[in-house]
Parts: sequence; C-alpha cells; structure tokens
Amino acid sequence: MSKILVIEPHRILQQAIAIALYPEDDVELRDAIPESLNVKDFDAVIVGAASLEEKSGLGGQGIHTIRVWKLPTIWIEDESSGQAPSRDDVVILKQPISREALLTALGKCLRAPGSKRNGAVAEREDGPRPSKEAAKKPASATTESAKFIELVDVVEEGPGDKKNKTQKKKKN
Repeated sequence: MSKILVIEPHRILQQAIAIALYPEDDVELRDAIPESLNVKDFDAVIVGAASLEEKSGLGGQGIHTIRVWKLPTIWIEDESSGQAPSRDDVVILKQPISREALLTALGKCLRAPGSKRNGAVAEREDGPRPSKEAAKKPASATTESAKFIELVDVVEEGPGDKKNKTQKKKKN
C-alpha cells in the first residue's frame, strides 16, 4: 500500500481521485500546497495544477516547493499549461483524466528510478487490475456496465410513481 498526497482545491475532484485509488493506496487530501511537509511520509504526490492555477494562481513558489520535495509526481494540467516540474519522476496528465490513466501514471511514478517503492508496484505495470466482481462476471456483462446511461433513463418515473398518480385521480 502506497501513501499518496493529493493536492487538489476542488473537493469533488479530491474525492474522485481518492475513490480511484481506493483500496490499494492510502490517500491524504489537501486543498493547497502545504508550507511544511514531511516528504518521507509519502510515496508520491498528485497535483491538480490546472485547478490550483484556476483557484489560487499556482505561482513559481508553489512549483519550486513541489520540485524540492523530490517525490514522484503526477501533474494534472489543462491544454494551455506548461509549468510542470522537470524531473524524471514527473508524469504529466492532461485534463480530463480517466481512472485507468491515473493508475497507469501512478505506476510509472512509483517505478521511477528515484522512487522509494521502485519495483513494489508490479501489479500496476499494465494498468489497473480488474475488481473481484468484474473478474467473476462474464466479458459481455462487464462491457454492458461500462456503457454510458442517459440521464433520462435515471430520472424517468418508475412504477411506484404511476400508482400514486392514479390513486390521486380516483380521490378527486
């Protein structure tokens, strides 16, 4: 289990990243770059650079702080950004990101030459492992669940709602 620091100012994105890494990794969430940090407590850091730039203006001091940490880093930026620290153990992802891309990038970071956990993440080498439930299901069932559903499918009236309407009409 790796200890991952996630620096992301938007709460919903923090939760999405934490859920994507669960249960294989221990995640600590922060909404800004901490002024003091014990780098030895973490195996990698995920920086939502695009969100930090949007919310508080990711300046040179913040980038310098992350560069000094020398932690394997996943740098999430938008198309126009180009401020990522230049090191061998930095993986740059462009928004929007998928769970598979995040897990693959984390695997690359943790296998980097300077990483504390080099070689300890062989299961991530080819991307994420399928969940136990997905492994039990036949292949056709997993592809069906991967399909998108329309919002209309979710909010249409169910059978219980029709009964209530007919009962109201009978009362009137």
